[in-house]
Amino acid sequence: MVFFTTARELMYDATITKIVANPISLRQAFWAPYKKFVRFIEEQVAKRAADADATATANLQSAATTAPAPSNKIDTGTLAAIGLVLTTLMGALGIIFTKIFGLPGWEIPLAFVGILLAISLPSVIIAWLK
Repeated sequence: MVFFTTARELMYDATITKIVANPISLRQAFWAPYKKFVRFIEEQVAKRAADADATATANLQSAATTAPAPSNKIDTGTLAAIGLVLTTLMGALGIIFTKIFGLPGWEIPLAFVGILLAISLPSVIIAWLK
């Protein structure tokens, strides 16, 4: 059993296990969804980079012990799938921008403000209720 004699000893024995970021103001609550999205993207990029590094290291170690393998060509099915995804994405973005820029000039900023509010308003309401 450990007894602490001073507050200083108690401070040094503390361990932080998890930091939870909760907004404490309406401004922080407004930007919280965007920060979570950026954090999610950063984590995904870091995870993929770590996987790619592990794969490259494994390939380098196996190449050092064996003969070089022939280069892989891109499969036509993969190329077609990439083209389909890009075409669908560009079509959707084209429809969205056509609708937005088809509005009268004074309604375009209101459309962007509406999109921002649709994303941020739930977080702001939750923070206000707390």
